[in-house]
Amino acid sequence: MKQGVSRRWHGWRTPEGVKACTARIERRDALPWYIATLLFAAAMLFYRLGALPINLWDESRHVNSAFEMMRNGLSLVTTFDGTPDHWSTKPPLLIWLMSISMHVFGANEWAARLPSVFAALGTVSILFAFCALHLRKPFVGFIAAMVLLGARGYMTGDHGARTADYESMLLLWMTSYALAAYLCFHRPEAERDRWLLLCMLAIGLGFMTKTVQAMIFLPAILLHGVLHRQLGALLHKRALYVHLAWLSLLCAGYYVARERLDPGYVSSALANELMRYAVEDGDNPVHGPLWYLYERIDRFYWLVPGTLIAAYMGWRAEGEVGRVSGYVALLCGFYIAVVSLSATKILYYVIPVYPLLAIAVGLALDALLLRFAARLKRYARVAPLAVALVAGALVARTTITHVEHLNSEPIEADRSSLFLRSAAFERSGVTRFVLLHPGFRAPARLGYYVAPTLFYVKRLKAAGHRIVVQRPSEPIPAGFDAIVACESGLKALAERSLRLEAVTTGFGCGLYRIDAEHDVAPAHEGSS
Repeated sequence: MKQGVSRRWHGWRTPEGVKACTARIERRDALPWYIATLLFAAAMLFYRLGALPINLWDESRHVNSAFEMMRNGLSLVTTFDGTPDHWSTKPPLLIWLMSISMHVFGANEWAARLPSVFAALGTVSILFAFCALHLRKPFVGFIAAMVLLGARGYMTGDHGARTADYESMLLLWMTSYALAAYLCFHRPEAERDRWLLLCMLAIGLGFMTKTVQAMIFLPAILLHGVLHRQLGALLHKRALYVHLAWLSLLCAGYYVARERLDPGYVSSALANELMRYAVEDGDNPVHGPLWYLYERIDRFYWLVPGTLIAAYMGWRAEGEVGRVSGYVALLCGFYIAVVSLSATKILYYVIPVYPLLAIAVGLALDALLLRFAARLKRYARVAPLAVALVAGALVARTTITHVEHLNSEPIEADRSSLFLRSAAFERSGVTRFVLLHPGFRAPARLGYYVAPTLFYVKRLKAAGHRIVVQRPSEPIPAGFDAIVACESGLKALAERSLRLEAVTTGFGCGLYRIDAEHDVAPAHEGSS
């Protein structure tokens, strides 16, 4: 018995034994891995999703636009505070989905962020499906999902998967068309038309999410086709030109229709979507070309290592693993070069490379396990499970810790929003008041800017409240004997010797009644 066991384990050290161990790791049933991946991703994405109030940039603007569209009906023209929005000139796909979500689930933070969360779950599912079904490596799919969910810049940062911003939806479509294009080049001929259609559909949806940024992968994809001598066969497909025709009609038709409904939109869109890649927009600090690669590595710590891993795997690995890794390195390297050389640099611009880099990291970890498969012996079967558990625990700890930190220390700008949605304010029964707000720091062209608070004000107005929002230095309008004010507003009122009676307080703000015969000093214009 002992001799038989010894002979059996000795077989793991032979090339045939390593292949057998590899097969045992790779052929695990994909369904349990996918269920574990999806449930874990959903738990992290939905964890206290609505706890934080609406963010200043740019979530507040999107949520206000979606609320207005929910009240007025779906339209090609997105509005902010009742006028066409030429500051955020993206197509309305995300705003449509947000407005539908708020119509179904109510006008709250959770409903506004729900489309972004579903987009993130879709991205995780696509990563897993590619790894499990095409590469036949469900373990790699799980690790890729963990790498993506563990990226702070994607998961818990501004413009991440848990905010009502364009990036989560953008990642879904960019990842979809990048992987569909790869399968169109390298799957059997009978399947290529299907992948071509899916690729074009994802490109169209990407355009309707964030126009030109969704297209940055395309030159690198075409270069991959040239390098692997697959582009010529694609160019002979009649279906390609049919898809290009309807895709061109979609893009051009959107601009034509929007311009007819909203004159001046096209010029604003061109300035916002194209010119910022060539000219500084004036609203963001100037950064050097290596800013993404070393100055903000704390938010995107996989950016440089992931790209280097993909390049190394593409160079050294054989077969499909090497080809996929090389494809990832080409697309991510090209994308990083484009955004690094563009004039305007914002943290979240680099997020779209993360799903593809996650695949490369997963393949590298899988290769390490396979390399040591012979030494793992009887632990070869449980090694992937152990690594998966450790990865999941690290991601959960990072996500929960960061979410709890954000909720425990709200920034000053969020205090009025937190107060207006609090149970203490709702129990006050006051439905007519003036909200004193100094305004948020914003570009001068936006004027007096209170977008995050404005969402909560609009929600209360829809419920029948009568509210005026103004600077603390302005006189209290006639007909109001109650105010909501936070620290700066209370300071301004104290300087004017107004007598206040607290109705309820919280989060550094309060609802106060003022003397009906108050004498208001002449207003001093400007923010305090």
